[in-house]
Amino acid sequence: MKIKITFLIIGAIIGSGGMFLLQTTDTNKQELSVFKDFTSFSTLNTNTSISCSFPQTIAAYYRNGQIEHILSAPESNPMVFTFSDFNTMSEGLASLSYVDASESITSVALGILHEDDEKLVLMENGGESYLTTYTIFKKQGVAIFSKQILFPVLGGIPSGTTAMGTCR
Repeated sequence: MKIKITFLIIGAIIGSGGMFLLQTTDTNKQELSVFKDFTSFSTLNTNTSISCSFPQTIAAYYRNGQIEHILSAPESNPMVFTFSDFNTMSEGLASLSYVDASESITSVALGILHEDDEKLVLMENGGESYLTTYTIFKKQGVAIFSKQILFPVLGGIPSGTTAMGTCR
């Protein structure tokens, strides 16, 4: 009788371990959410410059027949983009300034795709190599940054990065 009980206990432990392994392999399929509190105190306007901070990004890559999503850890030194020169909006242009990897201030011209009371949509065209869009939601005080690129290395790796940040 003790042998049967021992085998039942061992069987239960092995079965539980197998179920644990099955469950842990499925955790890669679970959604991951990260929350950050933010309240905007005033509507953004294009009469002044708008600075947006993006502390965390999500990237996606396609390579070797697989799509990989990577949620970065929050940055202690986040990306900060400053949008300005809205006085040239009648020409369909604005400017973007940011600190680049060499710690120099870089400025680029942006095309204005859309503007109304709710949002401002800007585009940076890097020619054949990349396309970046910035959507600033004026009333909420937040923006979405999205960059699509085809890395020329190894025959071209399609990738994209997106982030939502706060603006002032």
